[in-house]
This record gives sequence, structure tokens and C-alpha cells, in this order.
Amino acid sequence: MSDQKEEVIGRVWVAAILALLVLLIVGILLYLKMGAPLVEQPRRPATDRVSESIHHGSASCEDVGISLLDGWRV
Repeated sequence: MSDQKEEVIGRVWVAAILALLVLLIVGILLYLKMGAPLVEQPRRPATDRVSESIHHGSASCEDVGISLLDGWRV
């Protein structure tokens, strides 16, 4: 290959690597801007009666606002 062709191929590789680097940086910045945590945050304990009864498995349908006839025509 001629020196000129090798130089063009080298420039294309450099441009491709720089483009990928820019995309990586932009992706990281967008991820951080959206407020996505890098580590999972611990869950807060339930504070109201409904959440506690759901957590302990003692919630009735009325407690959580579920009707057994929702979506059914009688």
C-alpha cells in the first residue's frame, strides 16, 4: 500500500476511536444527569397502615383499593 493510503486509514481509525470515546462520555453524563444511582439505595420502611399490612401479608382487597369486580360486568 502507498504511504498516502496508510495515512488515510490511520486517520479513519483515530476518528472512529475518538467518536466512540465521545459517545461513551455523553452516555455517562446523560446517565448521571437522569439521577440514576450507581449503587442501589436501601428501601425505606413502610410508614402507613396499608403498606405495613401489604408487607406482612394481611391486607384485604379493600385496604389496597382492589375490587374483585374491577373490569367485570355483572
